[in-house]
Amino acid sequence: IDVLKGAEGKLLRLQFDQDTAFDSDTKQVVPEGVVRERLQGYASKLAAVCDDLRYGGGKTLVLIHSRHGFKLLLRILRAKFGKTAIGYPKSNSVNKDDSEMLNILGEKHDSKLKADGKCKCNLCLFNDRKSNARGEKYRIMVADAKECSEGVSFFGVRNFLIVDLPCSASEYIQRVGRAIRFMGHAGLPSDERDVSIQMYQATLPAACVDPKKGPTESKDEQLVELLREGVKTYQGKLLQLKKSAFDNGMWAEDKDDEAPRDELKVVDDEDEWLIVTDANELALPLSMPMVESGVVMQSMSDSTGPVKGSANTLAKSNYKMHHNRDRESSVKEIWAAAEGVIAACDGHEAAMRFIKKLKRARVSKEETYEDERCAAELAVLLWSSAERSSERREFCSYLNQCLREDNDFAVKHATVVSDALNKMVVALGDRANKLSEQCNWPSGPEADIGWSTKEDATWRGTALPPEHLGFFSEGTEFRTNMFLATSFDRAVAEGFMNGQYESKPDNGRALWTFEFEKHNCHHVNFIGEQSVVKSEREFLLTPYTALKVKKFERSPNLLEQPHRIILTVAPDNQGPSEDLPLAPWS
Repeated sequence: IDVLKGAEGKLLRLQFDQDTAFDSDTKQVVPEGVVRERLQGYASKLAAVCDDLRYGGGKTLVLIHSRHGFKLLLRILRAKFGKTAIGYPKSNSVNKDDSEMLNILGEKHDSKLKADGKCKCNLCLFNDRKSNARGEKYRIMVADAKECSEGVSFFGVRNFLIVDLPCSASEYIQRVGRAIRFMGHAGLPSDERDVSIQMYQATLPAACVDPKKGPTESKDEQLVELLREGVKTYQGKLLQLKKSAFDNGMWAEDKDDEAPRDELKVVDDEDEWLIVTDANELALPLSMPMVESGVVMQSMSDSTGPVKGSANTLAKSNYKMHHNRDRESSVKEIWAAAEGVIAACDGHEAAMRFIKKLKRARVSKEETYEDERCAAELAVLLWSSAERSSERREFCSYLNQCLREDNDFAVKHATVVSDALNKMVVALGDRANKLSEQCNWPSGPEADIGWSTKEDATWRGTALPPEHLGFFSEGTEFRTNMFLATSFDRAVAEGFMNGQYESKPDNGRALWTFEFEKHNCHHVNFIGEQSVVKSEREFLLTPYTALKVKKFERSPNLLEQPHRIILTVAPDNQGPSEDLPLAPWS
């Protein structure tokens, strides 16, 4: 039994026996939901870790500093995931009478047996490249940070969860190095060698804030700022040292080192520290975006995009798990989430540069943002910004990629932005007056206010590859898995469509018409005055909007006319089944 002391002196007692949680007083089985509720109230970081591990995602290392927390988390994960969750090391801190914990921790490590390939400790079982390269037998390793922050290697790790924040940059680097090792992912293909890192930050609840003094930073929040500065300084010093090496730039360090090259491109950043621009050589994030809703998350990846989730319906999606319509985000959280979205697709260096570009363009007017509404305004401005990254992509493109691919780590960032975006734009089911209702509704070509090409309809123009034509047969009901921007003006939609067709004619072209029940759609957002490009007058359909194909006119000659698809929009997304198929193209 592990006892945690919580707020107001309350005690939380949890006892686990294999797959069942028992109340220590009544010996009654406690449902999983109750266990999670208790954890959320008394140990929110541990509850967040359990949530983050629900949907798989490859071999995972969880590093936790507190020995009591180590044992409690290991019991919880063992009860939840069975023998796929193991712990290391088997230390003397475990009570000899605690047979359950001793059994979970297994045998002690034996370096002599390891040399012969015969050691059966949990570390060697987890690192076995033949039987557990991808976590086939042992997916989750819970490690005691006090004993595993240096001198220990964990192989093939794809997700690294750091529960307790390191106290310094050097300690952070040491801990990250447990999962990012030379030859640590040997035998795995290149697209399975990226490591996503999450760090958890505790924040003070509102009840602890002195209204006279204003918001107070927790110790974790203070540590985050120190870590940002420390890692930044370390990177600068290291790269300056590297630049002074006589053989700097002589060899290609990406791929297989097979070819020498003339120079290594290095640019001088505004903050006076150097960033390598043509190789991801260091496995350390150059910035540390944080989400401050009780815990904080950071993802880091050297890959060119997030790993796609396996869900093919809303019911099974990571989006459903992380979406929170009542989320109250700050401006700082929106910027951090936006950086995380870009980093999930293009890496942290590209994300930092694009975020700086967005800030320099003053899309945010950040100095005036103080409340939740201002944070939501920032989300709208980011969505509608025409600024482009070094990859020639707008922010809306990155956001929709993360939503479409539904990678667990990336979609956490994406839902922070999308939830704020949904709060700012004018929800059609909640208008304050008739004038607003007319202005924000497509009222037809004769209307002075709310002018549109067609009454109760909006337009969208896209490519539509031939292999996806069969999906959109008449009568098909489905959901989208990203934001859909539609216009009151058919000409605007045709302009977007023709631009895409000219650049990639093999992908075809389609003009979509979205028909709505008059003034009765509760999940469509109007973006007008808040948009950077006000002339586009967008109706923005939220992710996982339910649609039905009313009519599909296939074009016999795409040079002369596009495919025409007419869709009816469900008035309320709560009604249609969550098991509807997801559109393969939007």
